[in-house]
Amino acid sequence: MTILTVLMLNLPIFKTADNFLVNNIAFCLTIILSAIEFIIVKNYSKRIAYTGILLLFFIYTIFAQAISIESHTFTRIAIILSQMAIISFVIICGMIIQDKTKEKIKQEISKYVAGQVWDNIENNEVVKTSQGAKEILTVMFIDIRDFTTISEQHTAEEVTEILNNYFKEVIPVIKKHGGIINKFIGDALLVIFKGETPVIHAKNAVRAGKDILRKLKNFRQIQEADGKEKITAGIGINTGEVFIGYVGTDDCCEYTVIGDTVNIANRTESTNRVYRTDFLITENTYQYVKDIADVIKISDVQLKGKREKVNVYEVLQVSETI
Repeated sequence: MTILTVLMLNLPIFKTADNFLVNNIAFCLTIILSAIEFIIVKNYSKRIAYTGILLLFFIYTIFAQAISIESHTFTRIAIILSQMAIISFVIICGMIIQDKTKEKIKQEISKYVAGQVWDNIENNEVVKTSQGAKEILTVMFIDIRDFTTISEQHTAEEVTEILNNYFKEVIPVIKKHGGIINKFIGDALLVIFKGETPVIHAKNAVRAGKDILRKLKNFRQIQEADGKEKITAGIGINTGEVFIGYVGTDDCCEYTVIGDTVNIANRTESTNRVYRTDFLITENTYQYVKDIADVIKISDVQLKGKREKVNVYEVLQVSETI
């Protein structure tokens, strides 16, 4: 706009033309450029498009003022101001584009890695396999019942469709209650719940578990009505200390949780098959959720791989209020 205006002012026809004609032509040119700018930019960012229109009219205004007072000094000032405005606009556009690009990358990466991994990338931190910490978390395992049988009866494409439909039902419920999906293990999910206190994340996990089973019940009814495979799942939850961080080598690693707490959660979920239950929690979790959960205590359970017997609880009902 600055270049066009300067060229326009130096054309012989405009040197002899009156100010009214020059202003009208400049105004029409501003409207045309604004329309072109809006059409090009609006699909990317309406905020940038509107800002560009304001900038064009700002440049028109200061040059119109310069023409009206016929001052060479003011014209030079107008040129400098318009150049500064354009530079500022370019910088702002660059910042907005950078933020939008970064947000898009974050959304894509978050589908495949934990949030902590993105934070390290964003902060330009070098990932080390020893990087991590001990934390008290609540760990949940969810596993589809008789999935091997289902897989044998369907093609790989059909099994993938069944899994994806199942995950579409389960994952939003997990995220609703603050759960973080740490790993897909075939048809199983490893989910962690973090919070300010064990009471908070244990209750979030138990409420998520109950909501998942409720969601799957409705999902089975829909699948049955459509003549499709019915999906049932078992849930096991345990609360305790874990190591959360990077595991592997400097060349290949993953961000995950490790420790006996994780193993017990996994074994607790597997115990559902023994007692024909859907939702079991350990004593460690029950102590934090006893005021919101109606349970049946199952005493002296021998978890696979554990020497000592433990108490687990079948969750029947969960309160949403307390």
